[in-house]
Amino acid sequence: MSKALVVDDSRTIRLILRRILREAGFEVFEAGNGKEALDALQAQDGDICLALVDWNMPEMNGMELLTEIRRHPEMSSMKVIMVTTEAEVGHMSSGRRRFRRDPARGHARARSGSSD
Repeated sequence: MSKALVVDDSRTIRLILRRILREAGFEVFEAGNGKEALDALQAQDGDICLALVDWNMPEMNGMELLTEIRRHPEMSSMKVIMVTTEAEVGHMSSGRRRFRRDPARGHARARSGSSD
C-alpha cells in the first residue's frame, strides 16, 4: 500500500484529506507542522510517496518544509502538493516544479516532484 503524509495545523483539514487519501488506497500519516512532518518522514525512511502540505503553519511552514525535503536525496522522488487558501502565490518558488490554481475555489496549489 502506498503511503501519504498530510501536514496541516488544522485538525479538520487533516481529517478531510486523510479520508480522501484512504479512500484512494493510501496508508496515511499526519503531522501538525513542518517539524512534525520531518520527524514522520524520517521515521518512514523514504517510504512516503506523497505529501499534502499546508502553506501556513506554526513552527515550520510549508515552503520551509519543502526546502528541507529537497535537501534529502532519500525523499527526492516524493510528490509534494501544497494545499493552501492563500490568494497570493508569488512566494511559492522554492522547489516548485508545477503550479496550478484550484478552479473550484481559486485557491493556489503548487506541486513539486517529477513530472511523471
